[in-house]
Amino acid sequence: MDKKIKQRLGDGKINTSFEMIEDQEEKLWETNPMEALRYEK
Repeated sequence: MDKKIKQRLGDGKINTSFEMIEDQEEKLWETNPMEALRYEK
């Protein structure tokens, strides 16, 4: 991951599909960690 993407991940906005996936994964870990384990790579 390049420096620009890392900076954008912390800006609180969803700008790319990668950021959308990361945001959904974080929410799933908070709400249902057992379900999140099923999707771990």
